[in-house]
Amino acid sequence: MAMGAENGHGKNSAHPSNGHASEEGSSLKLLVRNAKGEAERGAIVHALEQTRWNRKAAARLLNVSYRALLYKIQEYGLTPPREPARFLGAGDLHGAK
Repeated sequence: MAMGAENGHGKNSAHPSNGHASEEGSSLKLLVRNAKGEAERGAIVHALEQTRWNRKAAARLLNVSYRALLYKIQEYGLTPPREPARFLGAGDLHGAK
């Protein structure tokens, strides 16, 4: 009987009932989830920049479907960079009022 009580006590000491273990576990999950999201977002941004926002080419680079890439772009709120005013001539910039 003493052996059963020891095993029961050993289980309790390995898993404290004060809630800290579950909080630490959930914060570790959150940390991993955030790191994964940041890495995924960074890879998508890099592929989009490398292809000058050609989404089909970026999807091929990432080895994902075009639809999956569109979903991730929307999920992360990514938008193409604004086009620079390269169509204006040099004289247009100085003469603009």
